[in-house]
Amino acid sequence: MIATKRNIPTDVICQHKTDGGIIPLRIRFTDDDGLRQIYTIHSYREMNPFTDGYRLPSGVDVTSYMKKFECKITVFNEQRTINLLYNANDGIWLLLA
Repeated sequence: MIATKRNIPTDVICQHKTDGGIIPLRIRFTDDDGLRQIYTIHSYREMNPFTDGYRLPSGVDVTSYMKKFECKITVFNEQRTINLLYNANDGIWLLLA
């Protein structure tokens, strides 16, 4: 079962695309009972409220290092939506439960 605490450090298997994009494929975390849970991500949508990028005078685009994903997984034969946050500076994934 999905844990109830907030901002759970999460292992994520992801695919890095040639354009720099990221596709989350699977997640693994420890639930409230101390059990390791593994889920396959069936679909995702990048939800970037942090897209306040801008272009430097040199022509370089600057964007945020935080990426938020809305993902669909199946838990006990029921589809659920979860949110993942990726901090590209630290290389850390968090499950926002």
